[in-house]
Amino acid sequence: MTGKAAAIDRDLRARIEDSTYPVGGFLPSEHQLATSYGASRETVRRALQELTEDGWIQKITGRGSKVLERSHYVFPVTRLLGYKEFSLAEGLDLDNRVLAVEQTMLPVAAFAGLRDGGARLEPVPVTHVARLRVIDGEPVIIDHDYLVTALAPGITEQVAQDSLYDHLEGTLGLSLGYSVKEIRVVPADDEDCRLLGLDASDVVVTTTSITSLEDTADIQFTVSRHRADRFRFRDFARRRPEERRTR
Repeated sequence: MTGKAAAIDRDLRARIEDSTYPVGGFLPSEHQLATSYGASRETVRRALQELTEDGWIQKITGRGSKVLERSHYVFPVTRLLGYKEFSLAEGLDLDNRVLAVEQTMLPVAAFAGLRDGGARLEPVPVTHVARLRVIDGEPVIIDHDYLVTALAPGITEQVAQDSLYDHLEGTLGLSLGYSVKEIRVVPADDEDCRLLGLDASDVVVTTTSITSLEDTADIQFTVSRHRADRFRFRDFARRRPEERRTR
């Protein structure tokens, strides 16, 4: 979605976020929105459809578009989003503590489960970036990123401190396409206990992912280890018309 509809979509999201349109209330009518934005009703409908599909509103026949409750401070699992982008969007105080930036070979075994029946992974040269994520003063995530050196050169400690995605997309001009992720609950290891303040009897939630460019080339392999008491997984699922059974 581009142009006027996209602009309306962005503005409505901002107004929902700042409670101009509070949760449980209704957006103005399509006619009112069209007049307010100087757009056609069809353009407004496209913007509202995007909000509906993303779980911001529910259209109720005869009443209008109701604003739905959305979860905040939930780590992005179903989106391809950098933690810098996430923290800025959520208004969080994120401190990146770089633990390591080193050249090594891809630990294939850690990611083989994401390629069941797919192309075989090879132990290619990668830049390993290890970071501790401290959110609002509390250490909550350990990230281990492995970026294919041939595709993502120039990763320094400063790049790791700032944003890998800014470097990949801004500096290198790459186009990130999609990510495949797996979520597991596993016992805390020595590193988890030391950096996250856990006990040996605790567990962590791990998200293991492979991120690919738009041309399908694998570029980033990540293992994130989250404190289980600070991790929440929540998605919004909408049943599509073609999935509804006819009677």
